[in-house]
Amino acid sequence: MIERANVEPGVKEKILESALESFATKGYHGTSVKEIATDAGVNKSLLFYYFNSKENLYKSIIHYAAQKAKFLYEEVDKAKTFREKFDNVIGGYIRFFSETKHVPGIVLQSIFGMGPDLSLSLEEMSAYVRKPLINLLNEGIAAGELAEINAEIVAKAIMGMISAFFIHMPCRPDYQEDEIRKNIQSLIVSGIYVRN
Repeated sequence: MIERANVEPGVKEKILESALESFATKGYHGTSVKEIATDAGVNKSLLFYYFNSKENLYKSIIHYAAQKAKFLYEEVDKAKTFREKFDNVIGGYIRFFSETKHVPGIVLQSIFGMGPDLSLSLEEMSAYVRKPLINLLNEGIAAGELAEINAEIVAKAIMGMISAFFIHMPCRPDYQEDEIRKNIQSLIVSGIYVRN
């Protein structure tokens, strides 16, 4: 048995990061537990100690990605005006999707049945990640800053737009995060029509 006291800090995160990249690029069935363990610099026993199975490791990735979204809640509190809060949150979502760029590939695998079913985990993660944006949109509606919109639909649309720029694809153009943020903010706030 492996004693927790002998395990260096951050090992679980190393395993999750290795698994995230391997599952996203090679697929669930094309990835072995041995290669994840080797890439993370641990032995298979330690991997199984934390996750019990390849499927549990796969499902744990979604919860791990959601934990990376905690800072989004803080982004709203940093600003005073609605516009500053909105800009911070859009920038925060871009940072989140950039840091979890392999997650959309795993989501697509789950949707198309190429790995274990993640539907419950995905809905739980998505609701947690969307919440700061939904709350902010509702705040903007209540303050008269935004038109009467369905905050849930608009939040999903915004997140969909942003995540599309970070899906791992071999032929994807490489946009800078600042350029993505500026253009998405402009689209949402001002639209794309030239004002007369």
